Amino acid sequence: MELTKTKITDKIEIINPFSTLQVRETIIIKEGEQIISRSSHRYCIAPGDDYSQCEDMVKAICDLLHTKEVIAAFKESEETS
Repeated sequence: MELTKTKITDKIEIINPFSTLQVRETIIIKEGEQIISRSSHRYCIAPGDDYSQCEDMVKAICDLLHTKEVIAAFKESEETS
C-alpha cells in the first residue's frame, strides 16, 4: 500500500491584546485509506513577525490583523516590559 503524508492547518486562534496568531498544523500519514499516524505542531505569529512562508489563509489573516498601528503598539509594549 502507498503511504501518503498530508499537512493541514486545522486551527487558527487570535490571542489578544495584540492579535498574535496561534496556528496548529496537523500532519496525517495514511497507508491507503487508513490513518497510521497523526501529529500536531503549533507556532505563533506576533505582530511584526515574518509570515511570508505561511500558507495563504494565515497570510490573509495576518495582513488583516497586523496593521502598522498594531505592530507599533506591540513593539512599544515589548520595549516597556
